[in-house]
Amino acid sequence: MTHRTFVVSLIAIAAFVWAAPVRAQEPSCDDVSMSVVAVAAREVVDRDPVDPGGPFVANGDPVYIHLTIDNSEGPEQEVTIQWNHLDSGNQMTRNLEVGQSRRWRTWAFHRMRLSQVGDWRVLILDAQGCVLAQLDFGVYAAE
Repeated sequence: MTHRTFVVSLIAIAAFVWAAPVRAQEPSCDDVSMSVVAVAAREVVDRDPVDPGGPFVANGDPVYIHLTIDNSEGPEQEVTIQWNHLDSGNQMTRNLEVGQSRRWRTWAFHRMRLSQVGDWRVLILDAQGCVLAQLDFGVYAAE
């Protein structure tokens, strides 16, 4: 192999390695310090869900995602509620603070419009992106 061939080979290898895609590292979800109970409901009264499970109607009324979180071992942290409209692929997120407590309750809501009829999946994620809970439900057109 000549010196020129060797240099061209090194350049080709370097270009390949440099252009190779870098895979995103998946979060390690083995050490999740919180446990979450998530409920979809029509209302929250006195920090408790009312009429959980639906059915939910697309008439501008809210769908609440109510969380009861055990964060007794961890510091204050944040969870993300990720709303996924499976029919359109649209996604919305809402971040909520979680204090150190054995029974921290919090919630978020989204007002369902007629354009948002269909199947929904809501993921509750910790700060590292680990799924703590998942809810699936349908939103129906008002009759």
